[in-house]
Amino acid sequence: MANVTEHLQKFTCNAEAIDFAADDALQHLLHDVKSCLKSIREVRHASSNDYTFSFCGIETALSDIAADSKEVYPQVFREGLTFAARKLMESLASDHSIVHAEQDSSIFSYQLSEPEAAATMDSRHSVTRLQCLEILAAGFFGIISRSDWGKRKHNSRMSDMPAFTFDKLWEYDSARWGTKNFVLMGVLLYFWQVSRLVDTELEGQHLTITRKAIGAVAVSDSDVFCAFELQQDGVSIHDFAGAEHLQADFANEYLGGGVMSGGGSQEESMFIEYTELLVTVFLVEKMLPFEAVEITGAQKYIEHNMMGSRNRQRETQFCRPAGLANSPITAVAMDAICFNSYGKVSKSSQYQSVHVQREMRKCLAALSLPEEADTGTRRSFVTGLWGCGAFRGDAELKCMIQWMCCSLEPSVGKLIFCPFDQHQRLIDSGLVQLIETLGGKVSVKAVFDL
Repeated sequence: MANVTEHLQKFTCNAEAIDFAADDALQHLLHDVKSCLKSIREVRHASSNDYTFSFCGIETALSDIAADSKEVYPQVFREGLTFAARKLMESLASDHSIVHAEQDSSIFSYQLSEPEAAATMDSRHSVTRLQCLEILAAGFFGIISRSDWGKRKHNSRMSDMPAFTFDKLWEYDSARWGTKNFVLMGVLLYFWQVSRLVDTELEGQHLTITRKAIGAVAVSDSDVFCAFELQQDGVSIHDFAGAEHLQADFANEYLGGGVMSGGGSQEESMFIEYTELLVTVFLVEKMLPFEAVEITGAQKYIEHNMMGSRNRQRETQFCRPAGLANSPITAVAMDAICFNSYGKVSKSSQYQSVHVQREMRKCLAALSLPEEADTGTRRSFVTGLWGCGAFRGDAELKCMIQWMCCSLEPSVGKLIFCPFDQHQRLIDSGLVQLIETLGGKVSVKAVFDL
């Protein structure tokens, strides 16, 4: 790693010497970043004659940050990028650093065995904020680049991990897609945000990843429908921070979905705002149908309007630093069945019992309390149109599935439903009358058996 460290050291010295008051400051910075990344890639892939990078995604990310955050962008680049590079150099110097980890069950979250009916189990892993920074810095600078996603799944001896590489973010074509490079902008801004934290926060605060599994679903006669709060359009799941709320992450079975390609759905949006969630792409193996992954302690670093950005003009799109005085969140990744043309099952089959039960099992795994939690814990589940976008799930069906599951899980006090832009549609479908009829009065089993 000596040569890699030399390139990182050269980059930090050059970046700190840039006069950001000069008109050509961004060009100097872009040159230094590209030179560093090319040099590291040559060291890491000395025998490879693979794709030659243009780094157009980095160029647009740097220029858009300068436009969106005029008052702080010199600090973002001078302090943030150099801070990330220095912490990465320190990490590379240690043989026990997380950036050197491979196939280590004490660090990575691997698939669990299927529990017996109604039983639950979990596994817990914890990383510090400093380790999160080290992983993301190693990804950005090309030290970590796991790109063989799709090959591992054909080898039973290998773990089925998502791709974790910044290659597509380096090359993100904003002109082609009509959007800013939100994900890479978020990572660069995150580097500056964490550079403002003190060492006790970096080393003493943790992101806890709890992988949870549940056995076959059992529905009791005694469980009645819990409280249901329907929010207005525009109220975000992410508005409900704190340990008393469990936020839904409408995940892909591989955490992060298309985030490392610059994708823009609910999960990808969440992973930009709470940038440390990106490390779960590196750490968490593909979820099985009876598994969910709960993540506690993620901090909000970024605010942006990536959702729906393709329908906005570039000048109205933004990605900028958020205030750091906000509560960490608890989120749970839960993947729905894909009913679109790329999925294995048709959209019309989602009403079949086998698919409803699968979705209920997935949701109950998501809602289950981690084994180390206080048995008296009560929290609300904040969710919305799970699996109803690209996966073509039926909004009313998915709403009922989640409500039934919340009512079956003793630790959930109420369901808070954020309909994105579908509030009126749900009202027109009779949801308010259904809430009044079922809430606290009717058993879940009576509806489940219909």
